[in-house]
Amino acid sequence: MNEAVNLFRSLECSEMSEPEAVVYRLKIERDALMRSSKKYHFERLHIQRFIEPGPEQDQALQKLNETYPLGYSRKELDAVNRAIAKAIVELHRFQASNLKQGEHFDSRRINAG
Repeated sequence: MNEAVNLFRSLECSEMSEPEAVVYRLKIERDALMRSSKKYHFERLHIQRFIEPGPEQDQALQKLNETYPLGYSRKELDAVNRAIAKAIVELHRFQASNLKQGEHFDSRRINAG
């Protein structure tokens, strides 16, 4: 299974430059953390809503924390978001370094001015 995922990702990134591939992989990682955080939040709300406070709720929350050891993944999401911001800066530098003389960064138009 892991080999198939790695093959698929390498095919996805084959047409990308290295900085583009880094940003792409980091965004995939962030999306996975967001999905996990969303599931954790939904299940936590479900427990708090349908199980009365007491030992049963405590056990359910403890089991939830075992299932989702990262919880809301705040620190991990912050770290990935910082890495994405840095990777985007590197991507823009890479793209700017590949521009031809007089070419505009955003639209690849020739600068007439």
